[in-house]
Amino acid sequence: MTQKPKQTTADPNAAADEPADFEALMDELEGIVDQLEKGALPLEQSLDAFERGMKVSKQAADILERAERRIEVLTGEPGDERTEPFDPGA
Repeated sequence: MTQKPKQTTADPNAAADEPADFEALMDELEGIVDQLEKGALPLEQSLDAFERGMKVSKQAADILERAERRIEVLTGEPGDERTEPFDPGA
């Protein structure tokens, strides 16, 4: 019995201004990758899962990009036009 990729509360047809839940997207992406790595899905279902995985990956990347921009804004000094990218290892 094959399973469909996990669905999240993130609606793939949602408007771009509606934020998705990053953690839910990552959980869904992990489930899709697990299914594809097992290689048990028929070709058409594998292609559908891959397509969904690409959409989920883009949504997650967009969320991270917005978070990075917010961090850059928050770490900038008032009147200082130069900001520094967030470095979690610093």
